Amino acid sequence: MTNVSERQERYVLGHSQSELRRLRVQAELLDDLTEDVLRRAGIAKGMHVLDLGSGAGDVALLAARLVGPTGRVLGVDRAPEAVESAWVRSTPPGGAPVSFQVADLVDLDLGAQFDLLVGRLVLAYVSDPVAVLRRAVAHLRPGGAVVLQEIDLSTARSHPRLELYHTCLDWIQETFVRANLVVDSGMRLHMVFRGAGLPTPRMISSARADVGRDAPIYDYIAATVRSLLPTMIRLGVTTEEEAGVDTLATRLLAEATEADALVIAPAFISAWARTA
Repeated sequence: MTNVSERQERYVLGHSQSELRRLRVQAELLDDLTEDVLRRAGIAKGMHVLDLGSGAGDVALLAARLVGPTGRVLGVDRAPEAVESAWVRSTPPGGAPVSFQVADLVDLDLGAQFDLLVGRLVLAYVSDPVAVLRRAVAHLRPGGAVVLQEIDLSTARSHPRLELYHTCLDWIQETFVRANLVVDSGMRLHMVFRGAGLPTPRMISSARADVGRDAPIYDYIAATVRSLLPTMIRLGVTTEEEAGVDTLATRLLAEATEADALVIAPAFISAWARTA
């Protein structure tokens, strides 16, 4: 069995304040895509929602707005730093009561039932996604819905090709590979659903495509490199000097602006299904 310290080490991005800020940039990039999938899956007013691996709380707060004041949302994360950060954020006006709890997804036992289970970019960081999902699904009422959203790092691209952007993508992917993490967890979601005893899910793939100075992708990629940098250095992927994280976002923006490039983020593959 994988012990707690080994499971925690799988989250190679760490739990620093800069990583919690990166998660908020990520929310800017992804929240509209997540909202679309939640609506496709049938999220409704008054639902009770469980958010797996809630991090800084962005998905929980999004769900709270969608289920309204008669609903309820619980976000769970194994990192006390993330849970503490999520607690200090306010519930959206008119949203459901939101609470957060430190809990390891591998031995999740909440003693409560929910109408909807959601997880965004979680399964890549657990050693046995099927077991984690099976455990979480036990907290759903009959007919409850499961919505998961994962990534395929290999799909990001630009036109014309931006060398610095693709160098950063290569660093990120290589770090995942050397850390024994999957870079295409989204491509495996249908198998995870079925392995956990769920029906074959409905699925959709979506990605942000941006042009111009206001795109969040430059800050997102630079912040991801910053969070991964200690692991990158330890695994021999790059060096602090080569990465130059303090100016990386500015250089990514300058490269894209000069080339008038279209920058496409990695695809986020979503899957949803209902229990029997």
